[in-house]
Amino acid sequence: MRFKSLNTSFLKRQGLSGDEVIVRLGGSELFLEGEQGGSLTIAAEDVDRLRQFKMEAVHATSGDVPGEGTPCLYETKIWWGGGAKPATLTPHDRYDDYRNVILAFAEQVAAVQGPDRLYLGAGPLTAILNLLLVGTPLLLLCAYSVWIALDEGGWWWGAALAVLLFFGWYGTPNIISRWPRRMPDFSRFEQELR
Repeated sequence: MRFKSLNTSFLKRQGLSGDEVIVRLGGSELFLEGEQGGSLTIAAEDVDRLRQFKMEAVHATSGDVPGEGTPCLYETKIWWGGGAKPATLTPHDRYDDYRNVILAFAEQVAAVQGPDRLYLGAGPLTAILNLLLVGTPLLLLCAYSVWIALDEGGWWWGAALAVLLFFGWYGTPNIISRWPRRMPDFSRFEQELR
């Protein structure tokens, strides 16, 4: 099994050339090969952290086939050998192979290093930016409702409270799903890739 990932500037600095990287698993090692040359091997026993993120499929809009969505967006970041920067793998085809390869490699990491090396979530910066993009308009609407409530009174206090409750209801799961969290066991990591 193998899949193709988009190449990154970090992987190019590691010697992988071309626009794509071919990723395959051999035993407990992940092999990355640039489409135009260069290779990199990451052994399960060298992995410091492996973080997986999946964004659910976006449903079709007008002009698309009704009921069909685009594939999920997957991203795997692997820190290894004490390095500060991760290798980022983002597949663009053969999603079943991607899930199988990453799942098998993560299983090797968990067996050798323990499941505490496995994480889910996009990252702190992504979680905070996403919350700011969604939350800022809601908080401004809440502030506006409070300002009117101070001047007019009445039901505007209820409107301000409703907006604030909606922000909490929508924002909390939004940030939690993207914040990196350590997996207590392998089964939760496996569920994310299925």
